Amino acid sequence: DGRDLLIGTASDEVINGVPVGSVLNGRGSYDTLTGNGGNDLFILGTASAVFYDDGISTSSGATDLAAITDFTAGDRIQLHGTATEYRLASGRVSGSAGVMLYRLNPSVGSTPGATDELIGFIKGLTPANLNLADSSQFLYV
Repeated sequence: DGRDLLIGTASDEVINGVPVGSVLNGRGSYDTLTGNGGNDLFILGTASAVFYDDGISTSSGATDLAAITDFTAGDRIQLHGTATEYRLASGRVSGSAGVMLYRLNPSVGSTPGATDELIGFIKGLTPANLNLADSSQFLYV
């Protein structure tokens, strides 16, 4: 947990900024994940938890997220749940353009100030480059 920089090699790798057994699951962490080649799997959730959710329904969680710097064909992002629980949007993080990955907040519309939760940023792409329902890009557990 914390602010981590994880850099892979040219091989296929699993890149996870959240330590196994963490009770925070990335809360309060801003991790930069770089695959550096190969077919990489970026972990932003497990079967039991969404990572990088600040736990505050009225906060977008922009200070805790995983920033993926080099997502390319063959790479995938692992998420908790199903594709219908997420959305993609264009955005900028630290001056770089890319795709914001949000987990939908079921309280939006019924709780004043509720907002979707930003859990990830994919640098250099646009929402047109990604499809949440494409199993070659996203893995749901």
